[in-house]
Amino acid sequence: MAIRAISADEFESFLRESEYAVVLFDASWNAASKEEFRPRFEAASETYADRVVFGEIDCDDSVEIARSVPIVNLPTVAYYRRGGLIAALVGYQNVTSLAQALIEGKPIRREIEFPITSNLGRFLGALIRRS
Repeated sequence: MAIRAISADEFESFLRESEYAVVLFDASWNAASKEEFRPRFEAASETYADRVVFGEIDCDDSVEIARSVPIVNLPTVAYYRRGGLIAALVGYQNVTSLAQALIEGKPIRREIEFPITSNLGRFLGALIRRS
């Protein structure tokens, strides 16, 4: 597993370690994210360990960094190229294919992967598909 916990002091230097960086913004209390999303993030970090640095930030511990990214919910994954923010996507996503798009210079978009077990998930999925 090539995911590094990033502190506020090392955030900027972390982004400069590689041309590409992917950062997971989450919180220790978000158990659903750890069970459902974390394995996807780990798989992506293993697949692209030679090209992309992967890190994670606990938003409760690093409030200033979390404010620098447009976070509206957790988890949020931020994609960086040469230290600049390319995209910040909320919720469940295919990090492996998005990291590949980052490397290839393609737009960072995603297929909606909301858990469709609730009315909110169905509503958000339909809303985003329209945009």
